[in-house]
Amino acid sequence: MGKMDLNADMNQLKNKASSSFGGLFTQKKAPDQQESFDLGNVMRDVTRRLRVLEERMASDRKNIQINQQNRLSQNQKVTINIKDLYGEISELKKEISVIKDQLTLVIGELKETTKKEDVKTLEKYIELWEPLNFVTKREVEMLIRRILNEQK
Repeated sequence: MGKMDLNADMNQLKNKASSSFGGLFTQKKAPDQQESFDLGNVMRDVTRRLRVLEERMASDRKNIQINQQNRLSQNQKVTINIKDLYGEISELKKEISVIKDQLTLVIGELKETTKKEDVKTLEKYIELWEPLNFVTKREVEMLIRRILNEQK
């Protein structure tokens, strides 16, 4: 039953009541022409409608309570997820800091390494000197012994 039905029924009841009880400007009708007005039926109808409305309100209250409980549990889950995310972000920041420190060390070490030009310069000197043609101390000693042994 909608609001419109309730309003229409109430208007009909008012019309019946005013016609049966008479008003200041109403014409007096004969008792046989007056509509029968049963107050008991009207009260039962109003009581029934009131019960229906009370049941709807109780149902709505239950639905609202369930929605509030669901929202609270979802809020708790979201809060836990946010805390987890903050923890993960904190760990990532620490890892990034460690990586930055390591990169700084690597960059420092790379700055201390020789450059390509330096290596080329050393290569030219090595080619000029030809260190493979140099003799070791041991080889010199062996040669001296061999020569001395041959001379004897």
